[in-house]
Amino acid sequence: MPEAQRLGEILRQERERKGITLEQAAEDTRIRERFLAALESGDHRSLPGAVYTKGFLRNYADYLDLSSAELLGGLAMQVFWILVGIGIFSLVWRRAIRRYSAVGN
Repeated sequence: MPEAQRLGEILRQERERKGITLEQAAEDTRIRERFLAALESGDHRSLPGAVYTKGFLRNYADYLDLSSAELLGGLAMQVFWILVGIGIFSLVWRRAIRRYSAVGN
């Protein structure tokens, strides 16, 4: 998802600009390194639930002196589009099942 990657790029660039390693950031924030890496790469599938992810993003942004409110706004838009995508998939899936069921009867 492009928006997730953009968000991750902002985090990674700021961390690198400050000369902080991912390992050091994990130690300082007490967020597992694999979750920080997932945030930076935009890999939302490797992150835990939304509540944890929101907390990780807020803490990591604050650690990097970034505006967590702006970043969380971007995360909210990501979640919206994911839900829209799921909704569209669900609608198409239900219609396909109905059509298949009607043909089979």
